[in-house]
Amino acid sequence: MFLITHHVVEVHDWENTFQLVKFIAVVLLGLVVHGVMLLPLIFFLCTRRSPMTMIKGISPALLTALLTSSSCVSLSHTFKCCEERLGIDKRITRLMLPIGTNINMNGTALYEVVATVSIAQLNQSHLNLGQLITVLVTSAVSSVGAAGIPATGAATTFIVLLAVGLPANEVTTLVVIEWIL
Repeated sequence: MFLITHHVVEVHDWENTFQLVKFIAVVLLGLVVHGVMLLPLIFFLCTRRSPMTMIKGISPALLTALLTSSSCVSLSHTFKCCEERLGIDKRITRLMLPIGTNINMNGTALYEVVATVSIAQLNQSHLNLGQLITVLVTSAVSSVGAAGIPATGAATTFIVLLAVGLPANEVTTLVVIEWIL
């Protein structure tokens, strides 16, 4: 806890604070583009049905996931919404939803990539192509292995930073703002 407080209180220049605000904006923009544009488009292309029907059907589960920041907590609501509101066969939901809850960690992977690049910029470090590929692969693998509980992004970002040789103590700065994201 001391490291987090030390990073927050010790603001010598406002450039770091501005970088943090840019980081939050980029992550939120990425999540909005992914969740509002890309995922509904993929749903439509695969099913040829309106994604709004699905979104309305699972809206209670989406609200639970948003409020708790946990896909695991919302899993029981997701079962109920898919089976009772959308009429999806229980055999399908009982197989696919737990798998999806553990594997579908796109937001975490996006967060880790943006966090790593932002930390590199804060340290005036330039990532080469090999390091960027390492960031992408490590983010994908570590996000799939992450627990579906709040605040795991900082822990998995720690792994990504170590993989590309960036100072891992910079993760403490992100812990402070992670609840927003």
